[in-house]
Amino acid sequence: MKTIVFLTGSYFPDHSAVSNCIERVILQLEESFNIIVICPQTSTEQLLNEKHENHTIIRFRNKDIENKISRKMKRMFNRYSLLDNLVDGYLSEMEKIDNIDTIFPAIMPFETALAAMNLKEKNKKVNIVPFMFDPYSNNSNLHYNDVIKKIKSKSLMKLEKGLLENSQYIIFIHHLKEYFNKNYSKYKKKFVFIEHPLFEKKEYFIDNQKNDTDDINLVYTGSFYKKIRNPNYFLDIMDKVINKKNNLFVHLYYFGDCKKVIKKWSALNSNIIDYGSVNSNIAREKMQRADVLIGVGNLTNSQTPSKIFEYISFKKKIIYFYKNKNDRNINILKKYPYSLIIDESKGDINENIEKIIHFLELKVISNSDVNNKINILFNDANPNYISEIIIDKIAK
Repeated sequence: MKTIVFLTGSYFPDHSAVSNCIERVILQLEESFNIIVICPQTSTEQLLNEKHENHTIIRFRNKDIENKISRKMKRMFNRYSLLDNLVDGYLSEMEKIDNIDTIFPAIMPFETALAAMNLKEKNKKVNIVPFMFDPYSNNSNLHYNDVIKKIKSKSLMKLEKGLLENSQYIIFIHHLKEYFNKNYSKYKKKFVFIEHPLFEKKEYFIDNQKNDTDDINLVYTGSFYKKIRNPNYFLDIMDKVINKKNNLFVHLYYFGDCKKVIKKWSALNSNIIDYGSVNSNIAREKMQRADVLIGVGNLTNSQTPSKIFEYISFKKKIIYFYKNKNDRNINILKKYPYSLIIDESKGDINENIEKIIHFLELKVISNSDVNNKINILFNDANPNYISEIIIDKIAK
């Protein structure tokens, strides 16, 4: 049985958005391969080596994990915007493993890619297959601003090109297709494009026997940031909806820098409940029990957040608030038949309030109907589909 290694950011039980996606694929592959996940330890309570499902997790200590200022300074002054000790951590653990066939660096973090390339320099037989969820050379968030990104651009694109040259093939999320086809057309034959692999294995029971006297629980899970994904409009409109329909409860499970904003709204309305940050397993449990899932879009359009595909996987109603008319999630949710898309720039807030109330009163369709439609519409987000691609290419 071949040994394949996935390099991720924080993994089980504290998944990052990327590793949450990666785990869905790993669970489909673990019967066919000896799978090892290498990731940084994000808590001293986490074991450095443990078995999870049918694969192994190896964690390494990362001294910068708690020091945000140190990480920022090191990234700013590194020509690749990378943390050397993170690269070294991945590389050190890989060097202890015998007979690695293929390395799957999950990007972000891009340190996983550099570590994979460093190992390949020492062992030419190792294959590299990156999973690219996020942009690298043109990622202003990673490089902190456009000025720094421009100064580093030649180094960034050189490293990016080196990854493509050293990879057997590359798995991209669709939103990266235009950039890579335009800038690296030479490597097109290596490109495979998929969607965020976030469809759960389990079937979720949907209660379609609810009536207007029952509580309706709306759940938000994810991040809030004042400059990128501010929750003010969403909470303002939900406060007004609750005042008209007081059997609604909005449950917020989040991280980021908007604690004061959320605390203000939860103090004004007791049906808006602030739970703060929870791990991904708890978040999934809350999503499973929700009647409606809430999404809030970004101001920027550089990425397609994976959260919306995680929401779709639960086969629930989704209300999505968007700020940017070019938000990629808009077209995705237009295909999903059980969504309501709310434009935050719309002048008449009362119109949006009425749309939400009407949407909440609609009956939920049966689980089998949802599954059939989702499987047809979002086949390239299905972990089975993605794992079959991997098995086919590794076998060649």
